[in-house]
Amino acid sequence: MWDVSNEQLKPEFAVNEQKYLPILTVCSLGDVDKGKCKTEKCTKNEDCFSGICYSNTCVTKEPLYLCSSTDIRKKNGIYCGKIANSKCKVDEECFSNYCNKEGLCEIHKIKP
Repeated sequence: MWDVSNEQLKPEFAVNEQKYLPILTVCSLGDVDKGKCKTEKCTKNEDCFSGICYSNTCVTKEPLYLCSSTDIRKKNGIYCGKIANSKCKVDEECFSNYCNKEGLCEIHKIKP
């Protein structure tokens, strides 16, 4: 089962380190080239939800959005935002509501 807040497989569902496909996490091409980001190892485009495997890392050229009907910010309805490692300018662009000083969405700092 996918942990929406942390954008990863919940530990209790990772049996014997089995690899689940497609890989949902992504990096930008630039961050992969700079050695700043990597995902689970991919070997072909079909391994990645984004459809692009580059240097054994899933990447995206366009922002990917995560949506949830959960009550993350005490609001009803569906909330969508950019996933981790997506370029951003302001917190509100990110699903986690946190755009770091490098201009990337981060997953571990969900703001109220």
